[in-house]
Parts: sequence; C-alpha cells; structure tokens
Amino acid sequence: MATATPETIRNRIATLIEALTPTSDAATKFKQSRDEAAADFPAWCEANPAACLRRFQVRYTGEDEPPEVSAVDNSLQRATFTILIAYPLTHRYGSGRDRDDVMDEDWRKVNYSIGIYGRANFSSTHDCTPMGATRSVERGEKVDMLVVKADVTFYLDVDG
Repeated sequence: MATATPETIRNRIATLIEALTPTSDAATKFKQSRDEAAADFPAWCEANPAACLRRFQVRYTGEDEPPEVSAVDNSLQRATFTILIAYPLTHRYGSGRDRDDVMDEDWRKVNYSIGIYGRANFSSTHDCTPMGATRSVERGEKVDMLVVKADVTFYLDVDG
C-alpha cells in the first residue's frame, strides 16, 4: 500500500498549481512563495503588491484528527492544506469585480487540479485522496487573498 506524508502532499499541491495556465492573463503564471518575511506570506504580499500577482503559499494546517483506520504499520489520516493566492489591488484587472472574476476563474482551475476532481493527480509518493476544497476571500489593504482549503485522506507509515 502506498503511503504519503503531509510534506509530500503539500509539495505535490504546489507543483500542480504551478503547472496551471490561467484563463485570464495567461502569461502571469502561478508562482510559489519563497517564504520571504519569515514565511508570513500575507505580510510579504502587502509589502510587495507589485510582485505578488498569483504568488501562492501552501501550508499544512497541522490540525490532526484521530486516524479513521489504523493498523500496526499504517493509519488512514485526514489532513487540511491551506493555499493562499495573492491578487494585488491594482488596476491590472480594472475594478474589484474584474479582480473577483479572475479569482473565480483561478479558483475553478485550482479546484479542478487539487480538489475532488483532481484525484488522478495524486499517486505514488504523494498518494492521497482529495476529499474536496472550499474557497473564501480575505480582503487586505493592498492585496486580496484567495484562500483555498483542501482536505485529503492518506495512509501514513506510522513507523517510518
């Protein structure tokens, strides 16, 4: 049975998002954060709005639940990953509604890739089952954040 860790799943999510081609402004690809500013991604974006369009960060929430199933060597775990994607409040897309439309387009791409529809994208060392994703928007002074919460289940090698 294939097992995974939150780290391997997180890295796979980042790889899948970076591979997406946005619908609007396709030349501006998704780019993973380098964890500047002590990994305080929202603070870095607010300080650097010109450099943050479609920059994103993936983090494992670390909120463990008891295993759904367990055995001597592995357990079925549930994990939640939070993905923040930045959209500066510039006139690049015109009004706020245009920016909302772009965030909606990007959400559909991300959800299709890592949400419940993206099951085929996870196998081998990052073997997991996407259980669905939700979205919300956090409004900032200079940057809006598309917040995606993705739930997965995976088998963890408990003695590995």
